[in-house]
Amino acid sequence: MNLMTIALGGAVGAYLRYCFGKWFMSRNIFPAFPLAMVLVNGIGSFGLGMVTAFTRDYHWQIPHAVTIGFFGAFTTFSTFSIEAIQLLREKQYTYAFIYIVLSIFGSIALFVLAYNFL
Repeated sequence: MNLMTIALGGAVGAYLRYCFGKWFMSRNIFPAFPLAMVLVNGIGSFGLGMVTAFTRDYHWQIPHAVTIGFFGAFTTFSTFSIEAIQLLREKQYTYAFIYIVLSIFGSIALFVLAYNFL
């Protein structure tokens, strides 16, 4: 049963990440920069921090469907890696640096913010 709930949470997370990315890219806000993935990873990190903090305060177990399944599939390190390499190959070094810093440190900062201050 645990495996099924993780798979279901993962399916929902992956689907929502896909939908958000498509929706955001259709707005063509900043096409030269993969802002959609920065936002997805930041939102996911913040959300996981909130869920972790909330369940910590109430001594609840966090369901694996939410942590491993949903947030594991909603956020994506593999897409981050591909997009970072694409920026480097295109010699967009400034964008690559900003993308890498925002993705890694921004996600960690948003998790810490949600976990410690909410």
